[in-house]
Amino acid sequence: KQNDSSCKLPVVDVLPGKIYRFRIIGATALSHVSMAFESHENLTIIAADARYTQPHNVSHIQVGSGQRFDILFKTKTIDELKGLNRTQFWIQFETRDRPSLYRGYASLRYTSSGAKRAITPPAPSTPPLSLPNTTYSWLEYSLQPLIPNNFPTAAEVTRRITMTVQQFQNGSIYWSQNGLNWTDHIATPMLIDIYKRGDAAMPNHTRALQNNNWDPITKFWSAEIGQVLEMIIQNTGSLVKNAGGLDIHPFHAHGGHFWDIGSGDGMYDAVANEEKLKGYQPVLRDTTMLYRYADVGEAGKDASWRGWRVRVNQRYHIPI
Repeated sequence: KQNDSSCKLPVVDVLPGKIYRFRIIGATALSHVSMAFESHENLTIIAADARYTQPHNVSHIQVGSGQRFDILFKTKTIDELKGLNRTQFWIQFETRDRPSLYRGYASLRYTSSGAKRAITPPAPSTPPLSLPNTTYSWLEYSLQPLIPNNFPTAAEVTRRITMTVQQFQNGSIYWSQNGLNWTDHIATPMLIDIYKRGDAAMPNHTRALQNNNWDPITKFWSAEIGQVLEMIIQNTGSLVKNAGGLDIHPFHAHGGHFWDIGSGDGMYDAVANEEKLKGYQPVLRDTTMLYRYADVGEAGKDASWRGWRVRVNQRYHIPI
């Protein structure tokens, strides 16, 4: 608990002169987290969402709910530790883009064979690190796959779907995508229902195209095998009290990974984004962030976007 001196801090023990592979998992329910290691600024990302990437160096990690990053972490040598006269460093993590900031710590502790483990000190009263407040630029148009991943070009795209995210109030506060807010309207989960009833439980693609890309009977989005989809998730200002409030959202796809084609402020511009994609090959991901560029926008107006491309080449891709 924040500011509770009775809580014991987590400890990560490491040996000097080693390279560790750390897997950072966004196991939060809602919080977007920024984290860094005191006096260890060279972190090398080698995988994102269980897909290998070309090595990419960063000074801090940013992780949303459901995201996973694998990093190479190089520990200091014995001589470097002697020069610093310390064997304990702080791991600092903070929430971002929430009404209030939560800050927490863990201890990075160096050990050696036969040496007595040092006692972990209490959490620092003053943060040892200053983490960036800006979230929307981290890793954008940066990670590339370790090996070519058959990224579809703009010329291969057969259909573009814009999914507009809106917050509205109808008694309670809801989030909707193109006017659809999810509720458990069926007793049997979707995939189990399809397994049991086959095509009878599948969304009707014709109905979906006539209704903002989702079937009004099954309440599922649909696509056809062979399509290459460009999916644009568009953030908008809140309709609640017409206040225009903005939030960030982690978006996750089940069944298969997608190519993340970037994000930006305002409304998606396909021509401008293609310029950013020149000479760059996006990685395959399964969870990426829809960011905000301000706390408040204009109610109902486009504020930011996130883009994916998907090859619909297997049946499990059809329900989106």
